[in-house]
Amino acid sequence: MLRAMPPLVADTPAERAPHATPSLDRRISALATAQHGVVHRRQLRTLGVSDSAIGRRAASGRLHRVHRSVYAVGHTVLGAHGRWLAAVLACRPGAVLSHWSAGALWDIRSSAAGRIDVTVPGAGRPAVPGLRVHRARELRAGDVTTHRAIPVTSPARTILDLAATLPERALEKVLDRAERAEVTDRRALLAIAAASNGHRGSARLLRVLSEHVPGTTVTRSELEALKIPANSALFLGADMADYAPANSIVYVEFNNLAAVVHAIQTSEVWQAAAPITQSKPATQNRFFSEQAESCRSFRASVV
Repeated sequence: MLRAMPPLVADTPAERAPHATPSLDRRISALATAQHGVVHRRQLRTLGVSDSAIGRRAASGRLHRVHRSVYAVGHTVLGAHGRWLAAVLACRPGAVLSHWSAGALWDIRSSAAGRIDVTVPGAGRPAVPGLRVHRARELRAGDVTTHRAIPVTSPARTILDLAATLPERALEKVLDRAERAEVTDRRALLAIAAASNGHRGSARLLRVLSEHVPGTTVTRSELEALKIPANSALFLGADMADYAPANSIVYVEFNNLAAVVHAIQTSEVWQAAAPITQSKPATQNRFFSEQAESCRSFRASVV
């Protein structure tokens, strides 16, 4: 006599109902899509996937290990955002992208660093291969946010962290890019520097802010777009090692200072890139005057 075979036992209620909508696979896929292709084991458990089911999915190639308990879903190729979020997920709850990696996410400082920077609050810091984990005694609510679905230090906190290691001229470039991107402002930067007395970047950030107005540095493309008459200025170039490291500084020696200043002040590209020239002409005039009086040359960082 033929006996009926018992039904296969699934790992979860969702797997016992494969025709349910949305299915478990679709929910995992939706989560991964919202998170740049990566998920954490605890998130999978929340969806109802058991540890044994996670193991089977990894063995079959549906999950690919990125860090301990962090997986790429369906493929092994992750973009920068996926790698950044995977790094944050690999650390304990409360971790955020920070320092050089946060600067790259906010597009205020490019980074070719091989390791990803993550900051964790509280005592101790996990050792995760491929990551540079920083410990913060305190991360205030205003110090962290979420950008493009990635927990990250705020622009102001990111700049404060970068100020601890960047030379002052490089820090000015970061401030200029942040101003143009409109991700933070001088008031927020002064506030976080003043409130972070023990931070290694606080004093340097305050010093640079006291001497530099963010957004006032002229870029190489802006200078080239000015089309200043040949008899008014001599461009010595950014690749002359006698004056500056390659690709770092442009020097303009004035033969006709008035013509050059007028060209810069009335240039559409300069006004578009540095709104301060429209809203604060007195500041702009003082800026050019100080440059002219110091050495009758205009120095512009290439950013």
